[in-house]
Amino acid sequence: TTCLVHCAGWQISGKASAILRPSIPNARRNRLRTAKGSGVLRRFASMVATEGDNSSHVFDVFIEDTDCFGVVYNANYLKFFDRARQAALGVEKLASMQRSVPRTSGGSYGGQYMRLVENKEIKLSGSAVLGQHIKILSSFSPSPTDTSLTDWQQTLACNNTGLVLASSTATTFLGPASSSPSLQSLLQSAVFECEHTVWADDIDARQHLSDVSILKMMERNRNTALGGASDLARLQAEGFLIVVTHINNLKIDLGQKVEFGAKIKVRSTAATRKFQFTFQQELFLSDSLTPLAQAQVKCLSINSETKKPTPPPKWVLNGLGL
Repeated sequence: TTCLVHCAGWQISGKASAILRPSIPNARRNRLRTAKGSGVLRRFASMVATEGDNSSHVFDVFIEDTDCFGVVYNANYLKFFDRARQAALGVEKLASMQRSVPRTSGGSYGGQYMRLVENKEIKLSGSAVLGQHIKILSSFSPSPTDTSLTDWQQTLACNNTGLVLASSTATTFLGPASSSPSLQSLLQSAVFECEHTVWADDIDARQHLSDVSILKMMERNRNTALGGASDLARLQAEGFLIVVTHINNLKIDLGQKVEFGAKIKVRSTAATRKFQFTFQQELFLSDSLTPLAQAQVKCLSINSETKKPTPPPKWVLNGLGL
């Protein structure tokens, strides 16, 4: 199918906006506790760096990272930021912590894992392209209220020019299986809903949906809301692109358990203002009312040739009920 909700070589500004320090309510922080106690967390935390300033890592953009336009697919920025976080803490050290408890009968290790809790903001101010060398600068520090949480501020830039293409403000969890509180649905009404089958590559050994799989399911839901493959092809033929500019307040339930073959429902609402679409999206198991993940995704309607913001066709707005 044709996928147009991406970041297609457009550029608003050469500078990233100021990155704010992530803020997680104290109640949520205090409940991100583990069954093994804070003493174990402190001992394992000593194995990796607990803070750093502008830790630098360079990655190559391969064809597997890009869409049909040769630019990095929006969900893959999350992958690059996550790899930079792993590199900043030390891949070998993280792997050792993960193997610290032998495999269970189910085949997974019982040790310490790093997992995204919340991405307060991912801002896509430009596009990384096929063959480009990108440099990610990562600054991180421990949460003042929870030793298992780390706050991150990151920028992704062209390694040759230094032009900032994306930025991220995130919080990660480092420890054994957590007892994080359930997410609360923010949807007043589900205007658009679609169902996905969970494939084996969507989940890890702990039966958690991967972060990239979550964003891909949200992407498919937005594409469906915009009319599906035929209407997306029509939109492209008429000279329009819908590009992702922000992924805000991405939250993931650390206590999730998703079976291979399960049915996931993605629900969303949509709003528009001038050239911008705002989608509030959530994922649910088909028999549950509690979200597995949620995010607000902002998209921009642009002219496919000039890459400048332009009002979307009226038939698109009518299809969204706007």
